[in-house]
Amino acid sequence: MQRNLENEISAVKAELETITNQGEQIRKDFISETIQFVNNWYWLKTENIVKEKSQITKQIGIQNLSQMKKDIKQLQVQSSKIVNNLFQDQNLWWHLFPDKLPDLYSGRQFTNPFDKAVRLAAGQLASVLEKYKYLSSLDGEPEIWREYDSSGIHLAPNARLMYPYRMEWSEKMRTLVKQYEDLRNKAYPVVESMIQLNLEKSYKEAFDLWNMA
Repeated sequence: MQRNLENEISAVKAELETITNQGEQIRKDFISETIQFVNNWYWLKTENIVKEKSQITKQIGIQNLSQMKKDIKQLQVQSSKIVNNLFQDQNLWWHLFPDKLPDLYSGRQFTNPFDKAVRLAAGQLASVLEKYKYLSSLDGEPEIWREYDSSGIHLAPNARLMYPYRMEWSEKMRTLVKQYEDLRNKAYPVVESMIQLNLEKSYKEAFDLWNMA
């Protein structure tokens, strides 16, 4: 029985569309959850630093602390814009390129780009902390919240603000990124099948032209 490549391609396209739609929903949910996470993190992290660096806190006084609170709240207002801008990077989202085989990185390798984007968002807190000298230390060595390049140089030209330490994501963020990785694994053989079917179709069309000549 002769194969109907058009029907096979249509079936695989429908399956891939379902998968990419699921990927888009995860993308939206992850960004929404990250906005909430970063928003809360700005305030909670500041409270921890204010306590841990009590000497600085007592030196700057209540008036400056009141203004600092206002600055943090203003930063929280910007959290949605900050996170959305960072997660517009299409390289984070394999489902935006459904005709291309996704990389099969797993575990930490898969989450690292997301982790960096979250830490870049968190790093915006440095603009407030630096203003009130909270990233200074008693020995004069500043705490550097900056993006580093592949060689590990934090103060590379135009380095962006970035939280330099590992962050504990919310449970929902961890769940969503794992779902996204699992969906990528499910999509891989479907994309592979689509590429193969399109290749077979091209071969057939070329051979049909040969036979018609």
